[in-house]
Amino acid sequence: MKIAITGSNHSLGKNICESLVNHELIRLDRPENYVDTIEEIVDDCDIFINCGYKDTTQTILFEKVFKKWIYEKKTIINILTSALIFGSPNKKYVDDKRNLEQKTLELRTPDKEVRIINVYPHTLESTTTAPNQKLKFSEVSDIIIWIIELPQDIEIFEIGISKTKLKIENTLI
Repeated sequence: MKIAITGSNHSLGKNICESLVNHELIRLDRPENYVDTIEEIVDDCDIFINCGYKDTTQTILFEKVFKKWIYEKKTIINILTSALIFGSPNKKYVDDKRNLEQKTLELRTPDKEVRIINVYPHTLESTTTAPNQKLKFSEVSDIIIWIIELPQDIEIFEIGISKTKLKIENTLI
């Protein structure tokens, strides 16, 4: 498979690329650099992973790729955030991600062929929260690979990913 991915040189995007070594990758580091050329870039791709965040650029890229692929058996994976569910003090970030989420809902039509899969990871390992609550990039990447390997006629609309709270008890029985 040929896969284009934004945000490919850091954090989650970089780890996804490292996990997809058996595929042909088009690594797009800064998503804002591809707004005018994304349709040509993804022309012969099978999958577009919309991972890199820069203001409303994710929404713009999604909409352009969707319109190009609407009647093709291809896959678009949008990396959103669990902050849309749990909240966050970063209002601008959440608003931009909500805009992307709303655009995916707006463009879902019964006659489309392209799969649209929204992934909502919770706190990732690059943040400063409690270590046992952070998702590893590799854990999210494994789920992305699982999604990619599903039959083309299976579309998971949304998938939220988070750590459970593990409490280790030191009690004797």
